[in-house]
Amino acid sequence: MKHPPTRVPKPESPKAVAQLRSGLAQALARARPASPEALWHFVLTAYGLAVPRRAVCPEHQAPFEYLRRAVLEPGQDLII
Repeated sequence: MKHPPTRVPKPESPKAVAQLRSGLAQALARARPASPEALWHFVLTAYGLAVPRRAVCPEHQAPFEYLRRAVLEPGQDLII
């Protein structure tokens, strides 16, 4: 699955960035993203991290796969 690059507007000051991230973190605490796509965009917007969704090495998983399972399938054992 290929995903187009996402452009997120940059806040103008460090204080604005901190306020934006704090608000997004609080929103996540209230309503967990319901899909992998929503989770990926939330992490990108809230933390500025574009977590890779594609595995690089054969027989390995993409880093986002762990994040997806940890958030969207809680309560299961995850092996890293």
